Amino acid sequence: MSFEIVSLQPFVVFCSALESVNKRQMRAKKIEVGHCYLAVDSTNMSFYRVCVVAAMATLAEQYEVYFIDNGSYGPVESHSLMEMSPALTKIPSLALCCSLDLVMPLDKEWSEQCLEFLSRLLLGNTVTITIKEKPASQDEPVLVDMAVALPGSGPQDVLQLLVSNCFAQVATPSVLAYKPASPPSDGMVTVIHINEEGVVCCQANESAETLCSLMDLLQTVAKKGKHPPKLVPGQPCAAIFSVDNLWYRARVISMTTTTAYVNFVDYGNNEDVLLQNIYTIKSQDGDIIDKPIHCLNVQLQGLESCDWSEELLAYMDSLILDRSCQLHVKEVNAEGIVKGTISTGDYPNVAEKMMQYINSTPPALLDSSDTPSNSVQNHVTSSPLIQSLPHNFLDHMTSSPYLPDHVAASSAHFSDHMIPKLPIPSLPNPTTINDSHDDEVD
Repeated sequence: MSFEIVSLQPFVVFCSALESVNKRQMRAKKIEVGHCYLAVDSTNMSFYRVCVVAAMATLAEQYEVYFIDNGSYGPVESHSLMEMSPALTKIPSLALCCSLDLVMPLDKEWSEQCLEFLSRLLLGNTVTITIKEKPASQDEPVLVDMAVALPGSGPQDVLQLLVSNCFAQVATPSVLAYKPASPPSDGMVTVIHINEEGVVCCQANESAETLCSLMDLLQTVAKKGKHPPKLVPGQPCAAIFSVDNLWYRARVISMTTTTAYVNFVDYGNNEDVLLQNIYTIKSQDGDIIDKPIHCLNVQLQGLESCDWSEELLAYMDSLILDRSCQLHVKEVNAEGIVKGTISTGDYPNVAEKMMQYINSTPPALLDSSDTPSNSVQNHVTSSPLIQSLPHNFLDHMTSSPYLPDHVAASSAHFSDHMIPKLPIPSLPNPTTINDSHDDEVD
């Protein structure tokens, strides 16, 4: 359920400017759906900014329009439409589409009785809103708490009035979570990271194309958002990786006042990221949140009790990192960790090869406090740059890196009601407004 509301003082100033500016406007010579015009009200000869939604099928020379500054719809005749000056197109819409936060109907849809109750409650009365969450685009409503000043009483919370009059119920906030990764049907994976506990992070070879499309979408969506005002552990997000400045799906582990420590869920590694470089994934980002995680975390059977020194981790890197392997799944535990074995063209069981190395290496060289042998490349933890690097998801497909200019740009479009793309009004928090229109859009 959403409401169109109008800020009082800007509306008065705008109406005065509109009258003085638009008496010189010319009648529109060509009328196009989706374009903005001025409509003349024949009853009072006042001007209103409108956007043409559609031509009326039943009546010639009439159009269905959206009134930009009060949020309502209605028919106008073609001869009432005037050209709008460029100066007026730059003025933000005075109507702000709001949706009550944490409210849902008792039944599946809002009843006529509820809409009638809201009309009597809000229309013509002063309403104070507290913005809970700003939308990512103008097509979406602003989530708000709302209080109405009723005659003879102080401000009344609109949500509580709906609940107490048996028109609505308080909704439980939905908890967003990524879908867990699934082992590939053919068992073929590429190892992209090995963490300090010896957990092997790998991606299914068959999912490379899907991951590429997800990355394209993520670059487009996340760069339009703003960094979140607050985060909680476990929250899905998108974070900029410091090495390539690209957006990756992530999950919050912990926070400070300026940074968040995140896990890049499709690659397995962690990094501290500035809050300004984090985008909060929302429920409407379905194409991002609904895609399963692409990183499988594998615990090799036979190495569960291994004491992982840098020497051992470096040796495992030399066996399987950045290589295509065969994964044999034995079980998946409640935490989503896959238990099984990995084989390569050289080693039918990597865990057994690791045990041979452990049994043949002097204990001093396996002590994590000692310097690793020069004969074995040091593990990724020795290099902060490599440690934090999400291995490029195209590395096993092509030598060309993923580049931001490969991202497909999304084109601007009108919503279902062709609401014009005027600047979004900027309102203080809290804001006192006057309700001018309500409608059911959900």
